[in-house]
Amino acid sequence: MTTRRWMIAVVVVAVPLAWGTNRHLSFLKLAMAHEARIVGVSAVFATTTNGDRIHVWFDSKNVEISYEQVKRDDWHRAMAAKYRSAAHRPWLPVPPDPPEPE
Repeated sequence: MTTRRWMIAVVVVAVPLAWGTNRHLSFLKLAMAHEARIVGVSAVFATTTNGDRIHVWFDSKNVEISYEQVKRDDWHRAMAAKYRSAAHRPWLPVPPDPPEPE
């Protein structure tokens, strides 16, 4: 095998490896960005004066948050898991993101 062929072989191997590494890192960045937006929700049941049971959600600082924020947290958790999984298999296609809840 000549030097020229060895150089071609190295390029043929290096280009896909560089592409996979770049894609891996970009998926990890996306996962971390979604994880940073998670508030950290805990739920409790509360009973109203007429006896109805309701959910009340709190963030990590024990501040009450809305149901919409809970839905956004769930969406960010799902997106973080999706991109963490994609980072471990960067050669596979990634489906588009569902819309963020409002």
